[in-house]
Amino acid sequence: MDEASGKKIKKVTRFEKYSEQGIMDINTMIVFDMLCGQVDRHEEKFRYITHVEGNTEVIDSVSMIDNDMSFGNISVEDLEKGRGVAMPFDAKVLETIPNEVLEKIKSLDINTVRLMLGDVLTEEEIKSLEKRLAFLKKEIKTIEDNRAKLADFIKEYENTQRNLTAAMNKLKKIAENAKDGRFDKVVYEYENVLEESRKAGEEKLKKLKKANPGLEN
Repeated sequence: MDEASGKKIKKVTRFEKYSEQGIMDINTMIVFDMLCGQVDRHEEKFRYITHVEGNTEVIDSVSMIDNDMSFGNISVEDLEKGRGVAMPFDAKVLETIPNEVLEKIKSLDINTVRLMLGDVLTEEEIKSLEKRLAFLKKEIKTIEDNRAKLADFIKEYENTQRNLTAAMNKLKKIAENAKDGRFDKVVYEYENVLEESRKAGEEKLKKLKKANPGLEN
């Protein structure tokens, strides 16, 4: 078996910075360990590639090694509490891993897993895997639903702003053509409505993004 490339990691927290790929690799590893029930993922069980920026060693990529403690009778709760892993599972990591990984998890069928691993796993272990897989699929569905809601809100917000701006421009033209200034007050009030609508929409958008980090991507 080939040796994984990269250095041994001595302490995860000593690194002050991760590249975008490094973060994605770490989070993909955490999801992989949740799916497989890996309870022996400590600092000696992955390798990393780095570069140095000034006095900071930056993690560029991460490779998993030695997964022989996977697929036991491990519950979702065990991994959320950090049993045997370097970092406890947090569903938010699903927001930052590649879509192709999410799609593979969604397409994974427990019956196919049973055919592939039924001769090496007990039925109890397969049932535990089924629960972990169901948990991940549920969390992925929640993320996708939130992304859809955010996209719908952005579309609705942009349409509303376009319509308000178009109405504002029409009122301005009417006001410009009115000799006695009858529409000046109307234009002024409508401008206030437009500005309040814009601020309210941006505030709601900001709150949605804050509540669902990464979903706007």
